[in-house]
Amino acid sequence: MGSIAELREEMLVLEKYWERGIELHSVGVLDGEEFGEWGVVCMSAMVVMGLDGMQFVIKSRLEALAIHPLRSLVRFRPTSSL
Repeated sequence: MGSIAELREEMLVLEKYWERGIELHSVGVLDGEEFGEWGVVCMSAMVVMGLDGMQFVIKSRLEALAIHPLRSLVRFRPTSSL
C-alpha cells in the first residue's frame, strides 16, 4: 500500500465485491452459507485494509517527526526574564 488514495480505491473495489455478493444471493446463486462465507471474506479484507491504513498513518506521522524533531518544541520555548 503506497498511499491513502490507493487504500480508498481498494475499499471501493471491495464495496463492489460485497454488492455483487448481495446481488448473487438475492437471485439464488449463493445460498445462505455461501453468502456468509462471502461476507467473511469481505469483512476480513476490510480489517486488513484498516490495519494497513493505520500503519500508513503512523508511519507518515513518525516520518514527519523525524524530519522536524524540534518543531513541537519551538512553540514552548521559554521566554527570557532578563
